[in-house]
Amino acid sequence: SRPVLARGEPAFIRNEQGGFLAGAAAAMNSQTGVVGFVGGLRLEGIEEFRAGFEAGARHIDPQIEVLATYVEERTDTGIGADAFARTDLGDDRATTLYDIGADVVFHAAGFSGFGVFDAAVRESDEQGRQLWAIGVDNDQWFQVDRDQQDHMLTSVIKRADVAAFELVRAMLVVDDEPDRQARAVVRRFGLAPLARPFGRCPRCNGPVGEVAKADVPRAKKLLGL
Repeated sequence: SRPVLARGEPAFIRNEQGGFLAGAAAAMNSQTGVVGFVGGLRLEGIEEFRAGFEAGARHIDPQIEVLATYVEERTDTGIGADAFARTDLGDDRATTLYDIGADVVFHAAGFSGFGVFDAAVRESDEQGRQLWAIGVDNDQWFQVDRDQQDHMLTSVIKRADVAAFELVRAMLVVDDEPDRQARAVVRRFGLAPLARPFGRCPRCNGPVGEVAKADVPRAKKLLGL
């Protein structure tokens, strides 16, 4: 008979670990010594990405300057509905970062983050230098147009498929307990079970290849994985 589940099992992704690798990649490819972060809103999950990004960048270059801005801030009336849904605001925030020296910007701003890719293309042309963007959650190289792909350094993939698979597998493991209930525990998924934390970026071989091959193992060791 099938196991009886007393309750669901919550799962969390360790955003700070993916953010760490994004920061390492940014620092390894920055020519100005300034990198930036665009968050949707100051929420716990977004701040995990920011903190990891800063730590990863400074692990590579302790002197690097890490800038951070947000699409919207919390207000007395609650959170802004546009924080994760306005590409124009994402573009505006990224443009500000590029204008003050950042040459790699990592976003954790949902749909608003597509504005970061727009800014990277336009500001590269206007400023006459190569600017990079780092995506989040999905392999965003496949979600942007051809021009934007030339400015996608990589993406931090949130492997929800792996998390879902592991949760289902855990629920199907039946103990020796008489009531045959699967234990419900809080599960946190980080780099250890995620075989490909970085997105593919065929058009920018070198930078991503070097980080993926050389720095990921070092970062995992640092994080105790």
